[in-house]
Amino acid sequence: MLLFETAAGYALFKVKDEGKLAALTENPTEMPDATTLVTLQDFKHFANTTEGLEACTALVESKLPRSLRHFLKKAVVKKGLENETLAVYDAKVGGLIKAKLGIECTSGQQVAELMRCVRSKISELLEGSVLKEHSAQDLATSALGLAHSYSRYKLKFSPEKVDTMIVQAVSLLDDLDKEINTYCMRVRE
Repeated sequence: MLLFETAAGYALFKVKDEGKLAALTENPTEMPDATTLVTLQDFKHFANTTEGLEACTALVESKLPRSLRHFLKKAVVKKGLENETLAVYDAKVGGLIKAKLGIECTSGQQVAELMRCVRSKISELLEGSVLKEHSAQDLATSALGLAHSYSRYKLKFSPEKVDTMIVQAVSLLDDLDKEINTYCMRVRE
């Protein structure tokens, strides 16, 4: 099984033929069609941008988001699929999934190549069941929105930073210029 994170939500794919995965790392220039490698098992939409931002932030920091934990419980544990190996991109997240849910995880070069292959055809893989009223354009728009939200989150303004001192120093220089001009005019008079 393969866990794939998108801007719209989490996708769980079933790998059709594991023998074809070895060919991905042997010849990375030839990318096979992703629809021949995986089928969509389950998908969980993010309720809103805030949930997507929380999940993105947690995954970047190699933490297990609550929404991902609930999704894996529903899609893997409750269906009795915890015997299968779950392919994840980040080994640290895989370790957290193993510790919290008992699902065996793998990552590495082969998984990275499979992720690259799935990423190139994600709109086609999700189109039939998940993106009924949405298009690939909507998926790209949600990715852009999530990227902007994540950037704003990372660059949030804090008044305790050094920037405030610089702003205050510039303001003080302006005040001093005004006072000097006023004194010069009085001296001339």
